[in-house]
Parts: sequence; C-alpha cells; structure tokens
Amino acid sequence: MIMDETNKALIVFLKEFKQEFVLEAYEMFKSELETFVDPKEFYSVKEAAKKMGLSENGIRNRIRDGKIKRAYDGITPLIPTSEVERMIKFLKKQVA
Repeated sequence: MIMDETNKALIVFLKEFKQEFVLEAYEMFKSELETFVDPKEFYSVKEAAKKMGLSENGIRNRIRDGKIKRAYDGITPLIPTSEVERMIKFLKKQVA
C-alpha cells in the first residue's frame, strides 16, 4: 500500500517535471524556432520591435539613422525579414 502511494507520487512528480522541462526548453529556443518556421517577408515596426527585443521608437530611430533598411506600404514602414534576422544576430553579438 505504501509502495503504491509512493509510486503514484513519483509518477505525478515526473509528469510535472517533464512538463516544466519542456516548457522551459521551448522558452529558451523559441526565437530560434520562430526563425525557421516564420515565412513572413516583412514585419511592421511593432512586430520587428517585439522580435528584436527593442522598443518601437528604437526601431524607428535605427530606420532614421540608416541602420535598418525598410520598405514602405504607402506611408507605413515595413522591415524585411532579412533585416530583422541581421539585426537579431548583430544584437546577440553586442550582448555576448
């Protein structure tokens, strides 16, 4: 009887640990995974800011300073996916 309770407690613990481990691993690699499965051609300023971990004003300033290339849809700036990926790599090097 005691062994059954111990086994049940161990199984519950392992299931919770497995779920927590998978979620933690996903969070660690989420940005890398998104890079492989994201078919977008352009990002809005808001989307690019979120993806790069910068503010929208930070993105606009870099566009103004010529550090980020952009296209326009009417008057709306759009950042090409290749630029977002280039900036992510650049920013990672700055942190390392």
